[in-house]
Amino acid sequence: MTNEKVWVGIDVSKKTFNAAIDLDGKIDTPKIRTCGKFDNSKNGVEKFFAWLGDNAEQIAGRQVCMLMEATGVYSRNLHAELLKAKGFIY
Repeated sequence: MTNEKVWVGIDVSKKTFNAAIDLDGKIDTPKIRTCGKFDNSKNGVEKFFAWLGDNAEQIAGRQVCMLMEATGVYSRNLHAELLKAKGFIY
């Protein structure tokens, strides 16, 4: 893994969440490369992980930093699934 960063920004609402990947790695001047919109549900989270997998070639070997707004109950499911994916128990 290099020191290069890939930023994944996530905006969560009650019914959906949007995600964008910035492959430029500069948070102060982002250049969004791809965006996705997902249902805020278990199925939507699975599609989000698949979408990340679809972009795996572009982010391989780089540190992936995910930024997500804290929206209380609306972001809890996604937050828990992200932690589980990294081996944490939530």
